[in-house]
Amino acid sequence: MHTLLFLEPGHFHATLTLREPNPRVSDEVFVHASDGPGLRDFLALVERFNGRTERPTRWRPAVITDADPLSRLIAERRGDIVVLAGRNGGKARTFRRLHEAGFHVLADKPWLVEPEDLEDIRASLTGWPLVATISSPRANRVASSGPSVAPLPPASTDHAVWTCSSPKYGRSG
Repeated sequence: MHTLLFLEPGHFHATLTLREPNPRVSDEVFVHASDGPGLRDFLALVERFNGRTERPTRWRPAVITDADPLSRLIAERRGDIVVLAGRNGGKARTFRRLHEAGFHVLADKPWLVEPEDLEDIRASLTGWPLVATISSPRANRVASSGPSVAPLPPASTDHAVWTCSSPKYGRSG
């Protein structure tokens, strides 16, 4: 069983990974963030998924607020897959730090913001754990009425894959 960790969910792409349940992912997810509108928007959308009539989810977000949520996430290690979305400046540096700490990482676009990000991206794509992208149909040039989720490998393996594609829910990205 995999456990998802969300770091500063500043964009709705983070929530798209929770649009549909996954039998290999724990219903309890951990959200490491500073208090603010990004966190509140994330939690509100998770609650919408849980409360919908058709195909409701059962996510149980445990929120950990901290002045340095990245350091606390790494120190506590409450899960194995970290989801990063939004906050593009420094994203490559962050997922490299997570990769080097042994976490799998799902990150939305863009990865490359500054030229120096290229070295962090290269280092993070070398070997395990896995760094993968979260993308929308627009980014993939694929039309879809719902999410597309690649199956996770057995929880007993030392790697995990999860990519998610879904419509934009009426927001600009």
